[in-house]
Amino acid sequence: MYIVYGSRLMGKTDVVPGLFHVATKFGHIYYLPLIPTGSYVVLGEDSKNFRGVSIGLSFRSIFTAWLRVGLFLVAMGFSVAVLVAAIDERHRSGNPIQLGVVAVALWFAFGMSWHKIFTRASYNRACQLGQIVGLNAQAMEILNKVYGQASSRGFEVAASALKAAPAAAQPRVIPAQRSASAAAAPARPLARQQKETGAIPLEPEAPASAPTARAKPRPSGQIGL
Repeated sequence: MYIVYGSRLMGKTDVVPGLFHVATKFGHIYYLPLIPTGSYVVLGEDSKNFRGVSIGLSFRSIFTAWLRVGLFLVAMGFSVAVLVAAIDERHRSGNPIQLGVVAVALWFAFGMSWHKIFTRASYNRACQLGQIVGLNAQAMEILNKVYGQASSRGFEVAASALKAAPAAAQPRVIPAQRSASAAAAPARPLARQQKETGAIPLEPEAPASAPTARAKPRPSGQIGL
């Protein structure tokens, strides 16, 4: 018997459209989330890797993952009960119509758990997460446009969120693995790279200081071009 198990990101919540979202890495069996091992602000992901920043454990993300799987299992149970009640009257345990109404309500609740009303991050929460991942001015402008807020207020909220968070709680970035061809590719302009990959512009690292070359003196009477 083949058993499906492993770890994967679940409980997608605190979504900031076009920028990032929060998800929790669970140990699972047959894709049922069991043990949460850590939550992340996810900047990008594929089928095997993801790029993000660790934020400890997000109870909202954990609750969302468990709620969704619970709604799914209960809705499946009621759906099977409706079929059994409609086909075999001897094993009927209730009114098929009533069971059907409950099943539809459960499936509706399961679908609504993915709706932006419940998954989208508030503006203050988005600014706090943006400060954690290190968004620069360009990315903060994108965040403010998503929420229709003025730029100045976004930086004030982000700065206050940063001051409120203890320094020891600052997470570390977990980059996704890159292929050798991608590592050897020439650098592209930021605007083009963001358009092609959807990557979030982060604060660039300060380059290592290099000795400044002294300009060679020009002979008098010559005009430098």
